[in-house]
Amino acid sequence: MKTRLFLILTLIIVSSLNILPCFAQSAASIQLKKPEHYPAERELNPRTAVFSPDLQTIAGVNTHTVIFWDVSTGEVIRSLRHAVSPPMAFSPDGRTLVVGHHEDSIVVWNASKGETLYEEIGKSSHQINSMAFSPDGRTVANGCQRNGESSAFVRLWNASTGATLRMLEHPDFSVSGVKFSPDGGMLASMATGSIIRLWDVSTGEIIREIDGLSVAGNLAFSPDGGTLASMAGSIRLWDVSTGERVGQIYGENVHITNAAFSPCGGMIANVQHYVAYSRPHTIMRLWDVSTGELLRTLEGPTSHVTPRTNIVTIAFSPDGGTLASVDNYGRVLLWDMAPCEPVKLPEDVNGDGVVNIQDLVEVAAALGETGDTPADVNGDRIVNIQDLVEVAAALGETAASTP
Repeated sequence: MKTRLFLILTLIIVSSLNILPCFAQSAASIQLKKPEHYPAERELNPRTAVFSPDLQTIAGVNTHTVIFWDVSTGEVIRSLRHAVSPPMAFSPDGRTLVVGHHEDSIVVWNASKGETLYEEIGKSSHQINSMAFSPDGRTVANGCQRNGESSAFVRLWNASTGATLRMLEHPDFSVSGVKFSPDGGMLASMATGSIIRLWDVSTGEIIREIDGLSVAGNLAFSPDGGTLASMAGSIRLWDVSTGERVGQIYGENVHITNAAFSPCGGMIANVQHYVAYSRPHTIMRLWDVSTGELLRTLEGPTSHVTPRTNIVTIAFSPDGGTLASVDNYGRVLLWDMAPCEPVKLPEDVNGDGVVNIQDLVEVAAALGETGDTPADVNGDRIVNIQDLVEVAAALGETAASTP
């Protein structure tokens, strides 16, 4: 009886230990430095900021400056004097930064050299409220509103030339959020009204309209593109294929301003700004997407936190191993997470992450074997010519990541 009880307790403890590494265990805090030309008495106060896709660089915008920082040290890489304004976006390869300028214009920078590639001067009176790169880095989407009019539009343009590719008209006052699907074939846009629209990027046609229940804010696609998150007072989760709401994540007496799906899938992180003055600081929370269950609350060091402290943006590293945030005082928190585990392809017989000639050799050497063996690619419990054919068809494929 004692032995059985001991085994049960051991299993419970081991199960708990297996769960814990999935969440943040500690946070490194880094203070972003001021550029040399900044007056000593002026707060850093980035009005908006974005992490590069590899999480190595932060680009921040102040009234007259674009600043690039090294995330690991907080040191200024370069600062560029320019009259700029939100929003801003990094290209998927991190080489290009697009920044708003004088409301209806855009500046495109070479992020690695700090050089202006070109400036797209607005040709009509409108205000740019949101911006997103397509996954291939070739197209940029801007959500805009026409000044003095109760109408809005999304402009799709060529990232290399600035040429307009398509205009998507919105019968709304403003487009507050735009986001491309992971495959780049779809664009989601959120208006200040109650409608979220899903567009076919290649044709400009509306695929689906979703009643967003009077929301206005940011958007995020899940890694597989099957779920869309809209955020304002809460996070609403939508089935992209049907437009139906499949979940909702509430905050208590808070306003949700930013959210990001983990690259591993199944988990979403969000920023919550407390409305009550008694809880002035912002926090991050991790949620289970499928159940809406709160997994963990992340609160970093509270020194120098004031009622005016806001987390400007959050982002995951590509492997899901780090969750980063930066606030409007230039403080960066880097949270340790469990990296996504690689998916093992059946055709990758030797498990080196890529299907190549070595896998063909291993299958050939095992021809005729039966039972449970990696060389049995198709799972029929015998290694034969069909397994060779499947490996040959998958040559060159590499493993993706999964939770």
